[in-house]
Amino acid sequence: MKAEDFFHEYSHRHENDELVGEIEETQDYWQKIRQSRRGLIGFALEELLRTDGQIMEANQVYEHLLEKKAELIAHGGSYPLMEVDLREAGFNHKIETIDKMEVITGDYMWGQQNNTFTVVGDDLIASSYFVKMGTEETDDLNFKSERLMTKADFFQALKDLRVGSWERKYVNESVMDGTQWSVRIYFNRGLEVLTIEGSNDYPENMEEFNRVFNLDLFDDGDADDEGEFVEL
Repeated sequence: MKAEDFFHEYSHRHENDELVGEIEETQDYWQKIRQSRRGLIGFALEELLRTDGQIMEANQVYEHLLEKKAELIAHGGSYPLMEVDLREAGFNHKIETIDKMEVITGDYMWGQQNNTFTVVGDDLIASSYFVKMGTEETDDLNFKSERLMTKADFFQALKDLRVGSWERKYVNESVMDGTQWSVRIYFNRGLEVLTIEGSNDYPENMEEFNRVFNLDLFDDGDADDEGEFVEL
């Protein structure tokens, strides 16, 4: 081996070692943000990750992490997987076997909102109904059913939202009542069910999930609106 080739290979390996170290540190930091459930609250100033002198928000930290991983792969290196990576990869691997998703949310003041998303052929049919507090039955006028998106767009939305990376439970123990919610995803016609639930706490991108699927999770909702009925 020529001397210049040796030093090129050595410096290349050394650069990869630095990248791996940075990725490991960023992964640990990002995991702490996720586990804190409150973003950057509770971190000491010296613990905060910065770029160009600015403190990075949680979503910026993750984008930074992806960039560093891509850089390492381009240099022929590999990086250690986090538990969340493995969880998300497993979810995405079987995502096309999903045939239904249920989202239920409610509190002790106004009642319970039930949303079901069912794969029918190449489409995703969204249906919902609202049950007011203190009642057991739902007026037919409260039922809505409509085509929301294609099946392919549904699967891609779940990937883009990284639902597979979500923790299985989110709880804010400082609030006694408030809002409880759950997301249930059914694989292979219910042979396997993934349940994600929370009480007064949510994944960091829950508002985007709310927007994509027209859920109105953060509103009291209007149970009197009539929807377009679709025969299933």
